[in-house]
Amino acid sequence: MLTRRDASKVLLAGAALPLLPASADAATVEQLTALLVRRLNRHIVSDCAGKITVPLFQPSRPAEGGSQLYCVIQLDWPPGFRRRPFLGKGRTLEAAFNEVENKALVSFAETWPGCVV
Repeated sequence: MLTRRDASKVLLAGAALPLLPASADAATVEQLTALLVRRLNRHIVSDCAGKITVPLFQPSRPAEGGSQLYCVIQLDWPPGFRRRPFLGKGRTLEAAFNEVENKALVSFAETWPGCVV
């Protein structure tokens, strides 16, 4: 049975997809999420046994123009995990994507120095 909460999640997920800017071309949310995960995981030292995942990835186009990217990024590391939200804004989705990536790297490098470089 579909609950009211489940129905709203489906509606919101479907509504977010057309908000991708035309510059995203054929890239889907899943492809962009995978790209962000790959790029962030390259910065984890292999001896540290950690990994980064992105449980939430939401691109949008605000009314004032440009692109915006809201992500929740999780660092799994031996003592546990850290999950943090990041917001990137830019003239293009690529600029917002790069801002989120840089903010995440700085934040997690402070959390786990020597393993996130």
